[in-house]
Amino acid sequence: MIKLKIGTRIFNEEYLIHDFINHYLKLGADEIHFYDSSSTDKTLEIIKEISRNNERIIIVESDSNLKHTSYYVQTQICNKILKHAISNCSEEKESVTWIFPDVDEFLKVDNEYDFKTLISTSSEDILRTIFLEWYLPPRLSKTMVNPEMMLDLIESQELKGRILDLWGDPFYKDYIIRLNQRNIKKFAKIQTVAGFHRFILNKRLLIPPNHNYIVVNHLRGVPFKIMKQRTEKNIKILDDKDEWSYEHFSVIKNYLKNYASFYKNNLLTHKEIQKKLSLILPYDNDNSYFNNVIMKDNLQKLGYSKPSMH
Repeated sequence: MIKLKIGTRIFNEEYLIHDFINHYLKLGADEIHFYDSSSTDKTLEIIKEISRNNERIIIVESDSNLKHTSYYVQTQICNKILKHAISNCSEEKESVTWIFPDVDEFLKVDNEYDFKTLISTSSEDILRTIFLEWYLPPRLSKTMVNPEMMLDLIESQELKGRILDLWGDPFYKDYIIRLNQRNIKKFAKIQTVAGFHRFILNKRLLIPPNHNYIVVNHLRGVPFKIMKQRTEKNIKILDDKDEWSYEHFSVIKNYLKNYASFYKNNLLTHKEIQKKLSLILPYDNDNSYFNNVIMKDNLQKLGYSKPSMH
């Protein structure tokens, strides 16, 4: 049976961390590896408490230098985690599938068996993901609904949301990768750009086929108090020269100014989202603005002057 390991970055994630761990353990994770950015709340305390009775929970490193201060720094940190994953797998006899979710990203699967069957039978070593970004309705946003309850509300089709895209590209992140003795040498120098949005190898973007994608429930619209704290936290630590990051979190901050209006006018019902999902597979990756234009900036920062597609 294939092994499943999770690698993630954390910084003051007290609200999400407990349910994040439980979710991926239920998914069948053999190990969850944490890179902590010197959290100042109870995040580490919660992780350590769980790890006392579960050796699958591993704190690899805790360092303030791991904070996401810019997209470029984020890429460096993610490549540090990716390098750790490759090194960790070098002595494994079994295939290991690594997933690199943020703590508000919950893979959607019916059960552990279905997921492990999919990743073990897939002909691709890299699987794509489609992100569904969910928000609590205004009446619930004022309560302290926990992440597990939010996931239940998603399943019962009681929340509104939207499909995240990258300038029209619906395949938001390629961060599920299978490593084994067959491909470990090939992937020894693989890197990731823009926070696990894409993998690159030998100056090429690795774009897997669109089939066999995994849906990720992204819990962006958590309780209003938590959403505000998370947004302000991220803006506070950003490098003021990083226009991408400021734009991203400033847009979220604007949602909070009139949340009821945003929820009513910008989001879709579960049925509307499912209809859009049915149209995604034929998407032409060669016409992706993100792949062809935006990614070049990230590749050049990593030293690739002439990035190409694969």
